[in-house]
Amino acid sequence: MSYQTYWSILDAPTYSISSNTVFLYVFIFSLFIWAIIKKFVKSNENYEKKILLYTFGFVSSFSIIMYVYQNFFTIDNTKERINAMLESNQVGKVEGVILNFKRVIKRNKYDEITTESFQVDTIVFSYDDILLDRFNSFSQTYNNIIKNGQLVRITYRKYDNSILKIETSN
Repeated sequence: MSYQTYWSILDAPTYSISSNTVFLYVFIFSLFIWAIIKKFVKSNENYEKKILLYTFGFVSSFSIIMYVYQNFFTIDNTKERINAMLESNQVGKVEGVILNFKRVIKRNKYDEITTESFQVDTIVFSYDDILLDRFNSFSQTYNNIIKNGQLVRITYRKYDNSILKIETSN
């Protein structure tokens, strides 16, 4: 059977931006703020303008140094480590048809939480769309891929059945 990857832990927001990119954004932002302060803030006897200029100058200098260090002197092997983890014995793989798909919507006073659960072979998976949960596991509710009868191969963490990779049949 041929499968294509629908979602992987590598697609999660925590792995989609690297620290050197964050340092580059901080550098550009702080340099922009530094230029605005230099041009538009008036000097006074309290040295507020100098303090702001030195602060944003320091932040921009530090961030560009860290960007260069992270980009040229360190090796980012995140993808290799995650791929090795996906192939390790700490994760399980199950292949089969999705059964017992359920969607439960819990409404609170200010919030609505959608929880979906299903079973593949004997393994039960459950996830919800709570905001912070999206950063560490698969929690894409209403995706129209997870449905009864869909043939899938799922890679998951054994101790909590957290989905790490979903592959669907063609």
